[in-house]
Amino acid sequence: MTRALIAVLITLGLAAPASAAPPELFVRESPWDTHEEVGDWIPLATAPVTNYVGGYEIGYRMRAAGFQRAALTVTGVPDGVPTQPPGTAPFCAGRNGAVGEIASLGQELQFEGNGRYTVSVSVLAGDRGDCLTAGETATGFFDVAALLTPTVTGELVLRRISPGSGTPRVTAPEPRGGSPGVQCTLGPTVIPEDGQSAFNLPEASFPRPGEWACRARAVAEGQDLDNRSMDFFGDWSAPVPVTVRADFARKRAQVVGSRGARKVGLAFTTEFAAEAAGGTATLTVQRVTGCFGKDKYRGPKVATVRGRFSANGVTLKVKRPRKGFYVGRLAFGGTRLIRAGKDPLPLLLVATSKRFGFGTSARFPRC
Repeated sequence: MTRALIAVLITLGLAAPASAAPPELFVRESPWDTHEEVGDWIPLATAPVTNYVGGYEIGYRMRAAGFQRAALTVTGVPDGVPTQPPGTAPFCAGRNGAVGEIASLGQELQFEGNGRYTVSVSVLAGDRGDCLTAGETATGFFDVAALLTPTVTGELVLRRISPGSGTPRVTAPEPRGGSPGVQCTLGPTVIPEDGQSAFNLPEASFPRPGEWACRARAVAEGQDLDNRSMDFFGDWSAPVPVTVRADFARKRAQVVGSRGARKVGLAFTTEFAAEAAGGTATLTVQRVTGCFGKDKYRGPKVATVRGRFSANGVTLKVKRPRKGFYVGRLAFGGTRLIRAGKDPLPLLLVATSKRFGFGTSARFPRC
């Protein structure tokens, strides 16, 4: 055997086996709690982006047959501090497979917000019985972009006098693998108050009408490093304007000035006074001569007066009628945030020979 041939054989003998090359890494969507993959393997070399928030499984392509030890380390997450139970790094897995097979590392990553997830995988042939990252190592990353936009179902109306169809609410589309969270603000008022986010906000959740600003984000259930349940959140969306209106509701009614004056002043205030300012008030007064149903009075209309609400309410002056019982009905013309409508509660009025004003139900005829 020539020296040249010997040198070639030595060179070939010293060449690294195929398994010595850094492993090719992959990711696929897989819930961290149920371990049922919902997608195909995607090479990390393609810099994949997903909108799935349920969990992520890492795998590598086997370059040699037989048993191998692989170590997975999460080196970067969007929130800066990996929270990946069981909390040991690296996570060790033993795999036995064929060349070219994609082997799962078994421990899924859980969602920790939108952004980049970086992993490191080391593979060493044989059964070392430990999880040292002494083998051939590769790193890779994938990005998560789960972005939601709040949506409004129906017309949001507070103190709804007549029920609407369905339940009007602010919500958001359900993100893949998780649930939506929504939050709305009006000046310093934030709902939910605890700074978290609700799955949806029915119209009754809003304390007052106004031009609210609502936003949405993805929410995924996970675990902390002590295996206790916790939620992880995506980024808030840009705020979306949401109009919340209210049905008209009278707050107070009282006589101002003299009850014996030729014209008696009846003052009214309304719930959400600032939003009702500028709306017209119409008071009709009916003389009670009988009934034609429960709380339904018969009799001629004796007065109709109008005015306009300010932030302090409205005062309507009614000519003092002759002695008897009367029913007043207050209607509202509507503003941008308060719907037009009628006060559902009748005003019970009593006129004597010298005075006119509000009466009590005990003194008033019952229908």
